[in-house]
Formats: sequence, structure tokens, C-alpha cells
Amino acid sequence: MKIKELLEYLKENGEEFEFSGDESDEVSGFSSLKNYKSGSFTWIKKAEAVPRGMDVSKCELVITQENVSIGCPNVLYTDSSKRVFFSLVEYFAEANSSDTEGQSIGENSYISYNASIGKNTKIGHNCSLDGEIKVGRNCLIGNNVSIRGRVSIGENSIIESGVCIGDADLGYVEGVDGRRKMLKHYGGVEIGNSVYIGTGTTISRGTIDDTVIGDESSIDALCQISHNCILGKKNTLVAGTYLYGSVETGDNVYIASSIIMNQIKLGDNVTVGMNSVVMSDVESGLTVFGTPARVHTKDR
Repeated sequence: MKIKELLEYLKENGEEFEFSGDESDEVSGFSSLKNYKSGSFTWIKKAEAVPRGMDVSKCELVITQENVSIGCPNVLYTDSSKRVFFSLVEYFAEANSSDTEGQSIGENSYISYNASIGKNTKIGHNCSLDGEIKVGRNCLIGNNVSIRGRVSIGENSIIESGVCIGDADLGYVEGVDGRRKMLKHYGGVEIGNSVYIGTGTTISRGTIDDTVIGDESSIDALCQISHNCILGKKNTLVAGTYLYGSVETGDNVYIASSIIMNQIKLGDNVTVGMNSVVMSDVESGLTVFGTPARVHTKDR
């Protein structure tokens, strides 16, 4: 692919950049700086990141930050080099993909007759979509994914392998005879647009109302979202985070591998530090950490 095509793609998407070099030169792929492949384009955030002894003049195309001096024949300068690089990686990969247009469903996957699958959505092997399930356009569902009950997933979302969505959660009452009885769950799960859900994560359906994941939220691997939780937009949950039942979060909340007690409310722009246990509500703009979590600073 000619460099000119990559530059035109960036212009169409409103990216601001400066290019120095020959637009007619071609790139054969992309690679990391550490394991650079001849003829590919790569990303150098800062000059200090260049491995000792590496001759960057042999790189075909480098994407880097403004005001970084790189001795490469073709350099693209931008103030958002990470975003631009990975945007170009995705564009190049899709342009050279052998996948056919439209939907694709892997081997041994079961799709309920009540399910609705959007255009260009791809579903991996050994999946089960069982129930009143709606998946939007341009989604990617990995292998061995289980989605049950009443579940909606918005457009451009990614569900990695081994994710479980829509099963019941732990909830019980004791009968008059003293025996424990598990509560039936009648709610569903609502997942917004451009949501990422990492490998092995579990999202339980609500008891009466739905469990909700807001638009553009990113949930890392091996997280637990219990019944009745409501997450705002652009939340980030790092691997191993557990939200117990009926937790509510605002927008732009960041939780680093922590436990949030049931019924807790986190406001907008809250940060929860690593390995914390949150046992009381947290107001907007606060940073908390520790066990139990305590306020550290305001306005992250």
C-alpha cells in the first residue's frame, strides 16, 4: 500500500498531521519498534524509545509525536501519534483482510431464532446466543461466548472469547422452612455502542430491571459485573475488578482491579486505585484507594 493512501485515510477522518518524505513509497505492513519488520510502518512516541543500536533510517515509515527528531526517510508527525498509529494499523489490516463481506458465524455456534444479528457482525466458534438477543452492526464476538436471555449489544462492540453475558447471579431468600431458595432473574442486559468486554468477563442479568453498560466503556479480562449494575459512559474497569450487585457509576469512571461493594454509587470522573475495596459512595471527581477505600485527591 502506498503511503499516499494512508495519508488520504487520515485526512478523511479529520486527523491533523505533517508528513515529510515520499508519498509514493510503499509499506508492506505494520510492526512494533522492538520487532521491526522491513518495509513496514511503526510508531515511535519519543526518541528515547528507539532500541540501542537500531538504525531507524531503515524504517519505511515512522509515526511519531510533533517535535521529535527521527532520522527516517518517511516521517508522519502528529500530536496524537498513538491514536494515529493504531488507526492506520486497523485500516491496513482491514484493507488486506481475506474475510468476506457481511456476517460470519463460526463452527458449532448456536444462534436462537429470536436473535437479531446486525450487518458485518462476526461470531466465533462454539458460541451460544440463546434468547431474545439483539447484536448491532460491526460487532466482533470471539470464541466460546455465552449470551443468554434478553440481551442487547450496540454497534461496533467487541466481545472477547470466553465471555458470559445474561446468566443469573447470586441472590437468595430463606423460606418459612428455613431452606435457602435462589431468586429467579427476570431482567436482561443492555450493552451500549463501542463497548469492549475482555476475555472471561461475566455480566449477569438483572433481577427485575436490566444490567446496563454505557457507551464506549472498556471492561478488561476476568471482571465480574453483578446483577442490576448500571455503568455510565466511558467507564474503564481493569482486569480482576468486581462490581457486586446494584452498583451504579457515572461517566468516565476508572476502576483499577478493585472490589466495589453492593449498592455503592460512584459519581462522574471517579478513580479507584489498584486493589481497593470501596464500601461507601464516592462523589464526582474524587480519587480513592485502600481497604477500605479512602479519599486521596479531587479532580483527577
